[in-house]
Amino acid sequence: MTAENESQGNEPKEASYKDLMSEVETLISEVSTGDVELDAMVSKVERGYELIGTMRQRLQETKHKVEKLRLEFEESET
Repeated sequence: MTAENESQGNEPKEASYKDLMSEVETLISEVSTGDVELDAMVSKVERGYELIGTMRQRLQETKHKVEKLRLEFEESET
């Protein structure tokens, strides 16, 4: 959720996995340059870990959904 969304009271649109990955890649690039002040770097690293956590959760949810679909399909075949 961006500060703009929070301040306007808008519900954040759920970012796609691709968007999350892109943001992580951008953060890594920014931190890797060495031109980032320490406080900003810490914020960027924290944000990166938040994004990675969200991405892992989505992968787990997707894995469970696919497994459920596979089991339902196999049951329907018998």
